[in-house]
Amino acid sequence: MDNKRAIIVLSHCILNEHSKLESANLSKPNIIKLISYLLKKNIGIIQLPCPEVHMYGIKRWGHVKEQFDTPFFRQVSRDLIKDLSLQIKEYIKNDYLLVGIVGIEGSPSCGAFKSCMSKEWGGEFKDIELVRQKVSTIIYRDVRGVFMEEVENVFTKMDIQPKFFGLIEGLIDELIKDIDSYLTEINFK
Repeated sequence: MDNKRAIIVLSHCILNEHSKLESANLSKPNIIKLISYLLKKNIGIIQLPCPEVHMYGIKRWGHVKEQFDTPFFRQVSRDLIKDLSLQIKEYIKNDYLLVGIVGIEGSPSCGAFKSCMSKEWGGEFKDIELVRQKVSTIIYRDVRGVFMEEVENVFTKMDIQPKFFGLIEGLIDELIKDIDSYLTEINFK
């Protein structure tokens, strides 16, 4: 591919660790490594909005996909991505390569290929033993998070077929390797 201009879309928390749940942090050296790699490849970075912060703020508890799989959360997700998708369409129209979208594996909203799920999660916190039982029902399934499903839907309606990449926390080298392999495969230099 002769095109030397490219963009990549990153989940919000990759660039802003403060948007994550209190106990979940991406390490700064890993993020610096990813940003350095993208800059060396001349790939511009676009940050997705965070639907969880938008809906629930910073002091939220962890959720599962079933809690976000509601008509309202899906509509909010589509609304959040609408303007950004038009911006990305403009880049593509002007010969930029959309390398892809990077999600956070395990996230109920931003999982690219894996999302945490539980049909039992939810309810009051007053019975701590019941809470422990419900936490034990959380599993990870090979499905996109709700926000990423809506990102894909919005893009598809605009004739944009993005490639998805999944970041597993602590495995930034694997993500870089996946992106690099894809760029080699499509002959992007």
